[in-house]
Amino acid sequence: MAEPANDDAARLARRAARAAELQARYGHPRTRVIDDHMFAVGGGVWYPSTFRLQLFTAPGARPVAVVIQTCGEGMGLTNGRERYLAEIWRRHCPDETEPPLWIARQLRRGWDQFMLMNLPAGPEPHTITAAHIGHCTLTLDQIRAMVESDVDDDRGEGFVPRPPEPDAQTRFSTAWVALLPRPDPFRQDDCMPNGITPARRLARQLMPRFLPRRGPACCWYHEGNWRKVSRVAIKLLRRANRVGIDHDELYDYFEEQ
Repeated sequence: MAEPANDDAARLARRAARAAELQARYGHPRTRVIDDHMFAVGGGVWYPSTFRLQLFTAPGARPVAVVIQTCGEGMGLTNGRERYLAEIWRRHCPDETEPPLWIARQLRRGWDQFMLMNLPAGPEPHTITAAHIGHCTLTLDQIRAMVESDVDDDRGEGFVPRPPEPDAQTRFSTAWVALLPRPDPFRQDDCMPNGITPARRLARQLMPRFLPRRGPACCWYHEGNWRKVSRVAIKLLRRANRVGIDHDELYDYFEEQ
């Protein structure tokens, strides 16, 4: 029964040792020179990706970038870290030979820690390689001890949430049967075969008089007059679209009609 407690203690000890190692390697008094609550990186479909950037610098010390993002601000901090860090490096400390240390917090339920990664420079100026040299989780107090400065752990008062996207609206429309994909048979061949040739399908679509008035007698489904069914369905759908019937109300509307 004592094994889980021992595992937790060992994990905490490893984290403390790692934090002490990072403190010895990177610890240095720094000043927060950038606190951009809406740092934006373009390239999104509708909006640029955004996050809060706190950048700490000091002469002779490697810059430290603390970034915080909520869900829904574009590409997440994990998938976009190389691109985001390269942009921070290019904009705010282009004369540095190494990119800033990357300390990220993705605000989501059940996650209250920061992830530090040492992301090395790429072959081109202000580029980041996909590999990272070591990583660990840090608490807010450990980050403050590393930079010897105040560090915020929230999104900031200047955060502007994106406007909610409108709900997708389903809308039916008519289509030429001749242009629909050919069905794959899932019953017996005499009930649902692959169908007729494309030329004959097109002829039946353009000249309905070539259509049989009733379907084959293999089952009740195919015995129906689908020419008439299609004609009624198209008429009702066009009428519903004309008067602005909502998708969720189509069934009741068709029943009434």
